[in-house]
Amino acid sequence: MKRISALEALERLEKLIDDFGGPYTEDHREFNALLFSLRSGPLQDSYFREKLFDLEQQAITGFSTRKFEKVVGGVSQVKVWALGSLFTARSLVEEHWPEA
Repeated sequence: MKRISALEALERLEKLIDDFGGPYTEDHREFNALLFSLRSGPLQDSYFREKLFDLEQQAITGFSTRKFEKVVGGVSQVKVWALGSLFTARSLVEEHWPEA
């Protein structure tokens, strides 16, 4: 996967985060597939992988029917956490992902 493809995958993840708040099974599957493709890329930094894991966990909560209701701040807070992890992952891709 090239850097541009990784950045496009992160951009798509950002759009899917907007859908948090319900059991959108297809969106959740796509989210996980994008995370898998990023994990399979050349950037194997532990901090990057940690941010991908954070995104995976936040998606489990965000795409559930009621899990986000147990979070103080609800689905909005889960979105904020996910966007924070996404921002960090994007920065790491921009700085450390090989060009080719």
